[in-house]
Amino acid sequence: MLTRFERLEFFIHPMAQDLADLGKDYEDIAAQMAKMGVTPEDFGHQAIEESSELHLSVVRGKYWGPGYLAMITRLDNGHVVAMGERMTPEEVDGLMARMEEQL
Repeated sequence: MLTRFERLEFFIHPMAQDLADLGKDYEDIAAQMAKMGVTPEDFGHQAIEESSELHLSVVRGKYWGPGYLAMITRLDNGHVVAMGERMTPEEVDGLMARMEEQL
């Protein structure tokens, strides 16, 4: 049986895609990013899960630091319910369990 974390589907992070698209259209922006050492790949990947009331975002990538960054927000007002940085898959799974309990 899969854990909650293992069920997550990671996709390229929207910021990574935006930067990649900008780099194609605006060579000067791509050059500035390269000087700063920032590449679209640094933004990594994101997984999203939503329930009737809550939104979970889990990201991984060089920009976000080691491990996973996870945040649960309320869909109705955007307030952060829980957040964690540098999390292990097990810690993200625990955060997801708390999210299910709040429903």
